[in-house]
Amino acid sequence: MAPTLNFDREQNQVLFTGNSCVKVVILNRPQKLNSLNHEMICQITSNLELYENDPLVQLVILKSNGKAFCAGGDVVSVITCSLVGHWTYAASFFKKLLTLDHLVATYKKPT
Repeated sequence: MAPTLNFDREQNQVLFTGNSCVKVVILNRPQKLNSLNHEMICQITSNLELYENDPLVQLVILKSNGKAFCAGGDVVSVITCSLVGHWTYAASFFKKLLTLDHLVATYKKPT
């Protein structure tokens, strides 16, 4: 029997709050030590790009719920996909993760 991919779609893995001047990005996946999955990476990247280009935003706060800030990328999903032959998912995942890492490292506003 071939392995199947069954990823539970968790709701509200990243919360975005704040006002016009201060934006807050909250990682909300404490049961997985806030490890970043593909969906979270895409959401964070697009919102950080919006905040960076918005002249009203002066500060971005990155925080998390739970005991860990972020355990890094969700490598379990990457390995699972790779083992069943979906290696393009792994390539896409790491490309997006490294793009997000670069964005955070070169961010033009205080974080």
